[in-house]
Amino acid sequence: MTSLFTEFTCKRGARLLGVVLLALCQGAAPAAGRCVTGSVLFENDLDGRGTDRHYTHGTRFSCISEALEVGDPLKLFAAGLEFDVLGVKFLETASEMRYGFAFGHSMFTPEDLSRRDLILNDRPYAGWLYGTAGLVIGPEGKKEKASTGFERLESIELTLGVVGPASHADETQKLIHSSINAPYPNGWHNQLRNELGIVLSYERKLRWDAMLASPRNGWLEVDVMPSAGFALGNIHTYANAGITLRLGSNLASDFGPPRIRPSIAGSEYYAPDPNEIANGYLFLSIGGRAVARNIFLDGNTLSDSHHVDKKVLVGDIQFGFVLSIFSKARVAMSHIIRSREFEEQDTQNQFSAISVTFPLL
Repeated sequence: MTSLFTEFTCKRGARLLGVVLLALCQGAAPAAGRCVTGSVLFENDLDGRGTDRHYTHGTRFSCISEALEVGDPLKLFAAGLEFDVLGVKFLETASEMRYGFAFGHSMFTPEDLSRRDLILNDRPYAGWLYGTAGLVIGPEGKKEKASTGFERLESIELTLGVVGPASHADETQKLIHSSINAPYPNGWHNQLRNELGIVLSYERKLRWDAMLASPRNGWLEVDVMPSAGFALGNIHTYANAGITLRLGSNLASDFGPPRIRPSIAGSEYYAPDPNEIANGYLFLSIGGRAVARNIFLDGNTLSDSHHVDKKVLVGDIQFGFVLSIFSKARVAMSHIIRSREFEEQDTQNQFSAISVTFPLL
């Protein structure tokens, strides 16, 4: 992993920033390669007592372009990101390439929202407002025969945003809780201070599939998707790995539903079969990450703030289903169980995610 980190030098970081700026210009132009698929994602915690705790809510809006044509300026410019480690190639822009954008907002709170004092043994109040631009490279691989195959998908993203009062998480939660008569959060004056944030993230997925005979459905597909990646920045720094098992139909249409990082993330990539009226699948994912920094637990980077002792190793289990309708909309429901993230935390967290993916054109 150290060798992989070393490859992302300041020179490559500047190159990625140039790619992001070019993607912004291209996305605004009325040319081929514009964003054609959008996704809306909501994540919210579940607590038997009807209260918010820890990672309490996340909202993310995203879009992804169609595959760029050979000779596209963005694809040519992104070629400078390619590299290899021990003979393994990364970010091969000779593969299919798409660009994507996302905007999101996340909230974090301690368990007891009624207290106004600083709760030293629980996580800080914090909000995170951000925008993301990145590349999705693939799917790419060799189909050895009709029933089995191998595909690869890579993503690299640059996220910029702000933590603290400037994220307006305090006002948002107070407004929502007042409107639905939920417990009013009284401790937001203890939240993390304003801080600009940057995160560079990378993930690589592999997909092996098979088809099983089914007397009722003709064919039933099964695939396994191992994944690994990392994030570098003052908001998050970690290395992650996971594996996903899926059972259903037309599994090649995506690489799992999108999620808000850090997580066992799928992708906004979605290429449904136009001949399918409806299809879907069940999934189970297990993964974890080694955490070097989490600002929402460690506190502000350059100023004093409330913080807790984070856990270095954090694990996730998630399961759910994905349903595609008339080759247009993809609806995904996920439930996530996350291990304790800091020493003072009593139990693991549970939350759910729902996403809808749809054509923009």
